[in-house]
Amino acid sequence: MDDRGFTIIELVLVIIVAAVIAAVAVPQFARYWAGIKASNAAMKIASDIRYAQNRATTTQQRSQVNFAGDGKSYTINSCATYTSACACTSGWTPVKTISFTSGEFLYVTVSSTVNPLEFDSLGRPYSTGVCYPAASAGATITASYSDSTKTIMVTTQTGMVQVN
Repeated sequence: MDDRGFTIIELVLVIIVAAVIAAVAVPQFARYWAGIKASNAAMKIASDIRYAQNRATTTQQRSQVNFAGDGKSYTINSCATYTSACACTSGWTPVKTISFTSGEFLYVTVSSTVNPLEFDSLGRPYSTGVCYPAASAGATITASYSDSTKTIMVTTQTGMVQVN
């Protein structure tokens, strides 16, 4: 008898065991991947909201994050001058546009309880209620991918941004 090879039965058993392991691992990996995509998108959105806050404080101009209705993009805008009725007299100037229609965040959708999310020159959520019936304070932004969802919260008084 020659001991230098494998029998066909041993090879078939190894293939069956590998197939069973793959059948269990692939769905778990897909759920894990969806969670990673949603978390990364939420971190990106939170980072951009913080950027809008920092921009408002450093330029001493109002800043806003305006979420598109399609859930696939948002724009960070800046405004230099306002009227007493909170209208931007100089016009909103787009600073940065983020799109989820290609690349790393393809198929991620974004929704917000407040649109636009606006910050005053001190970086606080703008919440007088005069400009927008739904105040920017206490906003909740949701990033979703497949069946995984992450939430970004903007604290009412301070504007602290946290990802849950």
